[in-house]
Amino acid sequence: MQVVAWNLGETIIKRLKVNTIRILQWKDIANSHSDNLLLGNGASIAISSSFDYASLYDAASSLGFIDNQTKELFDSFGIKDFEYVLRKLSDTNRVNQILQISEDRTATAYDGLKNALVQTVQRVHPEYADVLPKLEAISKFMTHFRTVVNLNYDLLVYWAMLRGNELLKALWFKDGFYHDEGEDALTFHSDYEFMRTPAAPAKADC
Repeated sequence: MQVVAWNLGETIIKRLKVNTIRILQWKDIANSHSDNLLLGNGASIAISSSFDYASLYDAASSLGFIDNQTKELFDSFGIKDFEYVLRKLSDTNRVNQILQISEDRTATAYDGLKNALVQTVQRVHPEYADVLPKLEAISKFMTHFRTVVNLNYDLLVYWAMLRGNELLKALWFKDGFYHDEGEDALTFHSDYEFMRTPAAPAKADC
């Protein structure tokens, strides 16, 4: 790697020694990694290519969920990533607030694009029956970890959790929402050690 620095009009090039980066195979390190699993959009794309950034953008365009002005935003950044454009709009809105620039078009564009993303994911989402065999494999893999963090908008990981509980006949996976005694509404519990403890399988009737 080269680092170029300008100093009084002269170019100084320093060659830095960079440690070699190795990409390991999961099978070679599986036995030493069981604490946390972080799942991003790549996990969903592996199940359905409809969740690819470009596919989501093309679907939103064809379904009429984004208008021409919003398309110009994507084109200006040379990207089809909803989250990237949403982040830019959010940053712009924050700057405008700090500088006391009065306008609401940025916030309106943000809300419109966010809703477009939600609507698009709903429309392209695969049916449960179509991904059921893969859900079983996912749930089996997730049992190796104490904590699973899912960053995706779709239902695939949640479906895999539910399917895993069915197969294990136990509350192995918990989403954190419980009925408190005497309460009708669900509340979120942040006792993570409890969440990491799988419930025992139900005993068969004698």
